[in-house]
Amino acid sequence: MPRAMNKIYHIGFAVPRLEEAMEEYSKIFGITFRAPVSRNYHMVEQRSEDGRVYNGPFDGRFTYSVEGPVHIELIEVSGEGIWSPLGERFHHFGMWSVDPLLQAQKLESVGFRWEARLHSDDGSVPIVFVRKKHIRVELLNETRRPNFLDWVEGRRGTP
Repeated sequence: MPRAMNKIYHIGFAVPRLEEAMEEYSKIFGITFRAPVSRNYHMVEQRSEDGRVYNGPFDGRFTYSVEGPVHIELIEVSGEGIWSPLGERFHHFGMWSVDPLLQAQKLESVGFRWEARLHSDDGSVPIVFVRKKHIRVELLNETRRPNFLDWVEGRRGTP
């Protein structure tokens, strides 16, 4: 197995209606999901394919399969850019990263481009999305892994 593959912990799918998708995926794949979570980032930088950079908030709802890894993430999308509602579809691979910004820069050297950077209230950037053709990767700071595992395993109310 290639070394990087051991860091993929989820595959994300954009869905128009979260609860309906949870029910359908559960029936098809025999998996269960955590209760949906709402998340807001006040500052998100996005870069379009033509290089235009624009800022705005992210308000979204998501859930993960309890079974995994590799977990299935369902994201109820709305807004613009990478969260524009285009129906149900593959959205991204999720990977843990020691430094998402640095890893995004390294991936740019092999043809990826950063697509979105989510800023926390403290100014840090815990999540960066990069893309190369039809491959989108979410790089999530590994410092969030313990909270995520506690949540997905039912020991915590939110990730």
